[in-house]
Amino acid sequence: MTILELPTGRCRTPSLAVRVLGPLAVQVDGQDRTPQATKLRTLLLTLALHRPTPLPADVLIDELWPEPPRSARNVLQSYVSRLRRLVEDAQADVEHTARGYLLTLPHDALDLDRYRGALRAADAAASDQDRLTHLSEAVATWQGEPAAELTLGARGDAALCELIDAHLDRREERAVLCLGLGDTATATAELRDLVARRPLQEPTWGHLIDALHAAGNPAAALQAYEQLRQLLAEELGTDPGPQLRRRHAALLAEDASALPGSPPATFGQRRREPTPEGRFRAAGAAPPAPSSPLIGRDAELAQLAESLRGTRAMTITGSAGIGKTRLAIEVVNEVVAGQEVLGFVELDDCRGRRDVLRAMRDAVCPELRADATLAELVPALSAASGLIVLDGAEGAVDACAHLAAALLPRCPQLRLLVTSQEPLRVRGEHLVALAPLATPRAETSAGEQLASAAVRLLLERARAAGWQEPVDARVASHLGELARRLDGLPLAIELAAGRLQALPIERLLDRLERPLDELRDGPRGTPDRHRTIEAAITANLRLIHAEDRELLTRMAVVRSPVRVEDIRRIAAPDGATIVEVEDAIGRLTRASLLQADADGRVRMLGMVRAVADRQLAQRDDARQVAARHTAWVLAQVDGAEGGQRGPDRARWWRRLRRLRADIGVTFDRVVDDGDVTTAAALVDALWWHWYLVGDLRAALTRVERTLRLSSGHDPVAEARLRGTAALFAGLLGDHDRAREDATQAATQLSLAGDLTGAGMAGMVASLATLPTDPLRALDLGLEALSLHEQAGDRWCVAASSQAIAALHLATGDVAGAARHAQVSDDLFAELDDPYGISLVAQVRADIALATAHPERASRQLARALEAARAASHTFAVATTVVRLAVACVQAGETAAAARLLGAARTLEWRTGFALDAHLPGVSGRIDRAVRAAHGDAADELAETGARDDAIRLAREILGRMVPQERHSPDHDRPIAATA
Repeated sequence: MTILELPTGRCRTPSLAVRVLGPLAVQVDGQDRTPQATKLRTLLLTLALHRPTPLPADVLIDELWPEPPRSARNVLQSYVSRLRRLVEDAQADVEHTARGYLLTLPHDALDLDRYRGALRAADAAASDQDRLTHLSEAVATWQGEPAAELTLGARGDAALCELIDAHLDRREERAVLCLGLGDTATATAELRDLVARRPLQEPTWGHLIDALHAAGNPAAALQAYEQLRQLLAEELGTDPGPQLRRRHAALLAEDASALPGSPPATFGQRRREPTPEGRFRAAGAAPPAPSSPLIGRDAELAQLAESLRGTRAMTITGSAGIGKTRLAIEVVNEVVAGQEVLGFVELDDCRGRRDVLRAMRDAVCPELRADATLAELVPALSAASGLIVLDGAEGAVDACAHLAAALLPRCPQLRLLVTSQEPLRVRGEHLVALAPLATPRAETSAGEQLASAAVRLLLERARAAGWQEPVDARVASHLGELARRLDGLPLAIELAAGRLQALPIERLLDRLERPLDELRDGPRGTPDRHRTIEAAITANLRLIHAEDRELLTRMAVVRSPVRVEDIRRIAAPDGATIVEVEDAIGRLTRASLLQADADGRVRMLGMVRAVADRQLAQRDDARQVAARHTAWVLAQVDGAEGGQRGPDRARWWRRLRRLRADIGVTFDRVVDDGDVTTAAALVDALWWHWYLVGDLRAALTRVERTLRLSSGHDPVAEARLRGTAALFAGLLGDHDRAREDATQAATQLSLAGDLTGAGMAGMVASLATLPTDPLRALDLGLEALSLHEQAGDRWCVAASSQAIAALHLATGDVAGAARHAQVSDDLFAELDDPYGISLVAQVRADIALATAHPERASRQLARALEAARAASHTFAVATTVVRLAVACVQAGETAAAARLLGAARTLEWRTGFALDAHLPGVSGRIDRAVRAAHGDAADELAETGARDDAIRLAREILGRMVPQERHSPDHDRPIAATA
């Protein structure tokens, strides 16, 4: 090819010629300006191959570096600047648009543009002669193999492979046109070169035989047929197809009429060895043997086993580290038992069609030549029967889809099982989407924690790694928490299990605040993507479009499942439409980087978020995204304090539970920023929720941090915070601090005219005084009740009356206790407040126990249990269970009492509620009674209870103790009144 010189004038622009169809070359006015640096040449070729589509910086970085350095973006900008300088005087540029970098060149300066223009002209030609002319112009632009000296990235390699394959097809089309127009010499020369390049392409051989016969050389045509027959026999163990055999027969009979144009492709049958069972197995790569039991995938395994009966293309999808390869190995070794497996193709290092074909050849068809093409592979497998596994297809998903689309229609006995982070999206594909292993909820029993799939895998792998710690109820809860922190991700679980031998489980939980640093030491000899969480997820992120990656990075601020509209508000670029965000979320979900919930929300696995967090920290807009997230969280919790006591309390509870992680990270952010206003607003909205769910330690820490920020800003707001801190300190058993802070807060709020706040702080001071001075505590409680009555707050009056009933009982005034309990019970029933009903029912149970009415006490405890469950009040459940244990001791059921006390202790440990501080001496009396009855077996009974679900256990025991009638004659409420 002659490199094009652009026309010039007096004030001309220097002519520019860029060649990529052959050895890379750049010339300006005939002077060579071809870049010498390999990365610079790769950048130029990549931009040229993708014209006129802009390529984002992240895509170019992935194309230039398999493992991008930290300075990759700066280096890329340097390369772009150098390219600009090469061509800046020739009306060319590397433009930086909103969508990425675009190589702009003068008309016809790039040989690839001229090539494509000639092909378009050929397709539009009205006659065969014109079509041949334009095809010849296109073929003449090629000066050799493009990029022979360069290693391209995944996108560039795929584009180049497609370009080369299409060019060979065009050359064959040109040769057939030459043959039809009588130019047998040109046709023969072209077709000889093509069969040398694609030796197993039977249609091309058919054209060559036609050309040789048309040139008057039937002996050469017969020789070509014989050459093909020997090649097929040696390489594939088969004969030419029926149409070529008919051509051969016609040649032998010198019957030219039996020589039509181009025969369709016919595929041969590969050599196979029969197995004892009568089936065949290829001599390709054997499937790996499983290294450990498969846990928690019974449903998916059954689904795949069913699909294998009627589906020929199955793809296991899921995020990095979720166990796709392990499930595929189980299918190979257990479902099909390896007898029908033609090969297990590992695609870890594959990035384009050439890589995939090479891996396929090595694993399935080792008899093919090293540079075998798809056209050679397909006939080699045309009669093969069995399963091929393509493992790790996400790095070359387009190439794998192209391979599947070529194989499945032409190989009717072949089945494909693919593992990929996104579907191939080929016709007939059956998807099995892997979700993380099931993790236990925090509030479930120890037995249920241990029964979950994620904990079972964690325990099995930890034991295999040498971890020997006995698993009691507390360790079971730690294991459940560890599984939740790891999102039920099998790879993360296996890596964490290996750390348990070196670290106590509590310490490992602490260190998982930085999971990427902790989960790094995978087993030797495994692919990189299986050795560290960060490597697995980072490899996945490199495969997605730059705009989608940017959205995912900005989404790292979001911790909970959210709707698409929320994502648009928090993380989408300014001006993005809901449709654009929906499309991006769909692509990220298909790539297994996000997960969709049944209710339409999407969530990001914690390990993916950890990687995205690191990338977000390096972005200039990180603070802007964080501010948008803070504003969104504030809008979500606005009205929470009142809403949790109203008719929508259940909806509010579900929302706040879902937002728990977002609330925590937002709180830390605003405190670190010194934003006392936002921190105080979060405390005001959420302290009641923290109290109900038993998040006491974290709640006290948050209130204390806000209190330190607010010092000297607003005395009234500071007093409210101090009263809240006193509440949590008292619940955690620090009565001295609770009494001091609450007294100070009550005084300041009373002076400010906040009667409700002063009364609540006074009641906290009263309860904190009870252990040391019950009479003084009663006086303080009555003062608090008076403030609430003055304020006209019926809910606070009901709560204060319940507390005063307990204070009366502590001083021995049963009648006073009953009177105030009745007032509280009536008010809470009118307000339909399960929280209050649970507490007042417990006081009434104490009164019944104090007056020797165990059956009445049991009925009240049944009310208290169901109301506490309805209010999601963990502490009320625990105190109800302890009171039920007292009733069991009175009834002589000491074994039941021991189990109940064990269950209550687990709740106490999980939440931080101090049972002994609120029920002084009670657990000691229960323990002594149990040990007197059961001796050393008492500990085993308590451990049994600790492993059980507290509510289920209490219901079981109450079912034996509560009489069948639903009402007591003395105004006891219905047992299920608040269920």
